[in-house]
Amino acid sequence: MTLVTAGDGAGDAWGRPQGGRSNPSTSNPSTSFTSAPANKFVLDPFYRSNVARGLGHVVGLASSASYLWVATSKNYLIRYDESSGKVQERKLNCVTVKKLFAVDESHLLVTVHDGKNLETLCVKTEEMLTGRPVVVKGLQGRYLTSAARCGKHTVVGSDTGILYGSPSPSGPFVKLMEIPQRHKRRSPVSGLASIEHDGALVLLALCGACVQCFTLPSRDAWFEDGGVQVRPVELPIEQDAAQLVGGGAFWGGSGAGRDSGAIAGMRDDSRCRDSRVAVLSTSGVFVGEFPGLETLRAEPIPFSCGPGDALPMSMAMTRYHIVLLYPTKVQFVNAVSREVVQEVAVEGSVLGLSRDLVGGRLFLLAGDDVHEIDYSDEDRDMWRVYLGRQMYDRALPLCRTADQRDIVYLEQAEALFDQGAYEASARLFGRITASLPSLDEVACRFLVLDGLESSSRALEPAAVKPGAKSMRPIRAFLESKLSTLSTQDGVKRTVVSTWLLELLVHSDADAGAEDGHDGDVVAEFVAEHADCLHPRTTASILESHGRTNALLAFFRARKDDGAELELLMSAGETAQAIGVLRKPGTSLALVYKYATTMMAREPTETVSLWMDILRARQDADVGDRHQGFGAAKSMVAAMAAAAVPSASTSRLDPLALLPAMASY
Repeated sequence: MTLVTAGDGAGDAWGRPQGGRSNPSTSNPSTSFTSAPANKFVLDPFYRSNVARGLGHVVGLASSASYLWVATSKNYLIRYDESSGKVQERKLNCVTVKKLFAVDESHLLVTVHDGKNLETLCVKTEEMLTGRPVVVKGLQGRYLTSAARCGKHTVVGSDTGILYGSPSPSGPFVKLMEIPQRHKRRSPVSGLASIEHDGALVLLALCGACVQCFTLPSRDAWFEDGGVQVRPVELPIEQDAAQLVGGGAFWGGSGAGRDSGAIAGMRDDSRCRDSRVAVLSTSGVFVGEFPGLETLRAEPIPFSCGPGDALPMSMAMTRYHIVLLYPTKVQFVNAVSREVVQEVAVEGSVLGLSRDLVGGRLFLLAGDDVHEIDYSDEDRDMWRVYLGRQMYDRALPLCRTADQRDIVYLEQAEALFDQGAYEASARLFGRITASLPSLDEVACRFLVLDGLESSSRALEPAAVKPGAKSMRPIRAFLESKLSTLSTQDGVKRTVVSTWLLELLVHSDADAGAEDGHDGDVVAEFVAEHADCLHPRTTASILESHGRTNALLAFFRARKDDGAELELLMSAGETAQAIGVLRKPGTSLALVYKYATTMMAREPTETVSLWMDILRARQDADVGDRHQGFGAAKSMVAAMAAAAVPSASTSRLDPLALLPAMASY
């Protein structure tokens, strides 16, 4: 971002000269700021004072990443390195500085006048003191008014409405195009912005009262490659617009700012790229967002100043606000609500704004002092602004507390309920963590929808026996509510999960098929929520509805081997029961308990189980192996004796197997 002051006779964004300047060598203008506490925007009055360092007064300011560049009236270039704290100075002999453009972190373009001709110099960051500035070819005699980094190329605009481009900031530059204009008088390119959208690269250029939109197919594409789409957007104004800003980086998330790493080396995930653009005109500020740039033609944001008051000198844009610089104040306007949210009075010679499109920082130049505008807290109340416009998807991520999220959930849920979107409304009601509205209050609203009584008895799980289709909203509410409850909400989790289980088992024949899921939804549910379901109540519900698979899943999730074995044996699933007994750590008491029945039903598998148990006991014995083996044989003998069936039920005598076991 570039700021140019009155060093060349051109001052603010309108090209008006700045009067009343005093030379800092004879007078040091005082600048003071007043602002209310707890404001969203804070001016740092001590960021950089006397940045000209006695080498004249400031005529240009530019910033990029960790570097702050200053040009003085005595033709000095001063670079402040925020990362190292170093300050470097360089004298540009026999030239007068006209413009500064920090196009990236490593290059500075300086338009100078040698008394006869205009030239543009390229100063490399690492060669600030040692290297000689390079005279950029292709820009001789051109007065630059704007510059931007567009993908891998650098684009500059001239005072005659011509765009020039080069793969390198040091040139050579070639003419890209002469922007068509509606008047014979050539208007300057008053602003350039680069935006990336869906893999495409977009260059925006303001010339006169028209924003030219150049869309390149990819980040690596360029004008000479062809395939560039050109779309002009005419603004509904008679006079030429003064300034275009857009693109670049902004702080992301609450609390991000200068102290969170706004210097070089800042993590990329702490910033976000912007696709909006704003145009400053005498009619107000036009705001649009790519790709719908036609919104630039909508009603502009008006200036909050009376007739005869001065127009804004220049403009900058943060993520949610427009920053307008007046001769005596800085004004912050919410770009969504279009309301002025804060004003900061400035005493002294206010010269302009400079915004770093690489690092996202915003600076104000007043006199010879540079003040950083900290806007890291600008999103503090944006959730309310979006909520007031029913933009719930944008409001929710900006909420900082659970109470704020509850307000958004409640308003969106009520809006969906009024629209008849009951299931979506129910899910949002379930996400509310506040005590009000209460669980039974919300449940009653959805129960009444289906003609059910909203009495206290209707809220009891045993009293609710509707079909699955009629209970979609209440089921969605309970599922959502259950997901918000923590382990500390033990009783409430048990109540909600039990109620939801009742709804699931009372659903039509296949609740899983109805919802588009494979398998047994009830079994999946009880397995997932086994920790909060009451064992006896759950078993009673599942048994009364013949949900054997779900009951098995519940026992397995709870690791209740005894209950699982009892269910399998009663269902005649002896083979599965033997598999349960094979699990490590299974109690031998369970093996004894079902030895007779298993031997009668699956003698071969039962003996194999005993042999495996014997082997495991033998391997695990760390004492006298003979004594341990004798104990194991005694255990197997006892099992076999307990499993001896009567002659009327089986012809197999398990004791006959003992010699084989003993010889093992």
